[in-house]
Order: sequence, then structure tokens, then C-alpha cells
Amino acid sequence: MSKIKSEYQDLDKYKNINDDIWYCKKDTYIRHNPYGPAVIYKNGYKEYVIENKLHRLDGPAVICSDGEEQYWINDTELTKEKF
Repeated sequence: MSKIKSEYQDLDKYKNINDDIWYCKKDTYIRHNPYGPAVIYKNGYKEYVIENKLHRLDGPAVICSDGEEQYWINDTELTKEKF
């Protein structure tokens, strides 16, 4: 994985050989992005992560490449209805 220029001053940004993108807390490998998805795969899969935990309060924390959505808060999965 290669470190690339991040658009956020407080986050490091990495790209792997498949062109997938990972955001981490500055100077760590803790997946984290309070501004958007922390993991973005080239195939469209996205994960919203805070402090290495799947977490999103305003929508699905996981969006699969086939459109499936999963709702997570503090690494606990919820049904869409419970969310």
C-alpha cells in the first residue's frame, strides 16, 4: 500500500495495487474518516469507519458494489428499520 496526498490535513490516505483507497488517522494505520467513507474499493464498495469501527449515523455504513446496504453504529450491525 502506498501513501498518497490526502485532501484532509488530519488523515493519511493510502492506495493499494488495485487502486482501492483507505483513509487512516494521521501517522497511524487506524481506519478512520469522519468526512466520508474510510475505505473505497475500485468496484464501488464503501465502508464508513471511525476509529477502526464501522459507524455511520446518517446512512448505511457499508455500501456493497451490488447496492446492498448495511447499517452499523459503533461496530454493531442494525436492521434498516432499527437504524
